[in-house]
Amino acid sequence: MMNADLFAPVVAHFVLWVVLGAMMGPARIYARASGKTKGRSLSLGEQNWPGRVQQISSAFNNQFETPIYFYAVIGFAMLAQYASGAFIALAWGYVASRIVHALIYITVNIVPVRFLVFLAGLICLIAMWALLALQVLGG
Repeated sequence: MMNADLFAPVVAHFVLWVVLGAMMGPARIYARASGKTKGRSLSLGEQNWPGRVQQISSAFNNQFETPIYFYAVIGFAMLAQYASGAFIALAWGYVASRIVHALIYITVNIVPVRFLVFLAGLICLIAMWALLALQVLGG
């Protein structure tokens, strides 16, 4: 059951990524169809999408930043056969923070609040790495 306990938060984060991606496509299509953006300007980067599309896109792209370290620590924990209750709780805390962070990003987008939620997730992630390192390196 240990692998399922470790893998469930990864699946939950993956679902978040899929939902954000599913939101981004239609938002971009609507922006193009409604004339809110021109094809030529899009070749210059993300900042040329209308604000709402940019919010969703940024929330989606943000799932490629710290989550890579989340996936890595889960993978290493599986290899080390380490799944303490604290570690799993921190994994769920991290995923919860990513979900709340994305919700803030695509709705009210209050940067100081969004940052605090990001920081909470980062603390969970750092703690996960510390627990795993102590387990593997500390014997």
